[in-house]
Amino acid sequence: MIAKYNVRYINYQFLLSCVHPYLLDKGTPVGCPSIILRRSSEMPFVRISMRAGKDAAYKHAIMDAIYHALRETFDVPEDDRFIVIDEHGADAFSYGKSYMDIQRSDDLVLIQITASNTRPLETKKALFQRICDLLVEGPGLRAEDVFINLVETDRVNWSFGLGGAQYAAAAQNDDDSGPLPKHFRLAR
Repeated sequence: MIAKYNVRYINYQFLLSCVHPYLLDKGTPVGCPSIILRRSSEMPFVRISMRAGKDAAYKHAIMDAIYHALRETFDVPEDDRFIVIDEHGADAFSYGKSYMDIQRSDDLVLIQITASNTRPLETKKALFQRICDLLVEGPGLRAEDVFINLVETDRVNWSFGLGGAQYAAAAQNDDDSGPLPKHFRLAR
């Protein structure tokens, strides 16, 4: 199938036969066209839930660590940062203290990341590990107290302001142009 992108014609079957998803950041393989495919870099929305009572520096260290992990592993643009912290009293914060044989304390931090469904499993695993490592290094959380939930959604489900669906046009072009997997996007 041939699709038109800005006056260039691309044979997706040829491109997909040249490029393996895990090699996308290594450059264009020999024999492939000069147009480059890369992973999508949409920034997730992060909601952090924790017990009330920590100081501002501690909370900022948590947000910064998560943001840096997302930049490093999910390849998100600079300043594309949307993170909130919800604090709860003891009466509104309940968790399994030893679920899955992991011993948690009242310093547990619940991290929910909502992101576009564009990244492979290995990238997600790298994100989980990097967040944990940075939270242990930075504010000094125990690894057992880092709980992460990744919620994936289609790109068309985002509005970044002005009432617009900024990713909808790009998603419609991708959908109309052939069998391009979700974790691929044409570099523009």
